Amino acid sequence: MNIATEHPEFRDWKWIDPDHLPDLIVPFKRDLYRRILQHFADYL
Repeated sequence: MNIATEHPEFRDWKWIDPDHLPDLIVPFKRDLYRRILQHFADYL
């Protein structure tokens, strides 16, 4: 994966437990990520 693009959305990446993801996301996207994780919980 190349995150070194001209206009990067992310600074870094790593594999983590999905339950920890909302804690690492910028505040204005946390609710969205929580809803997405809830929606896909059966597949994680």
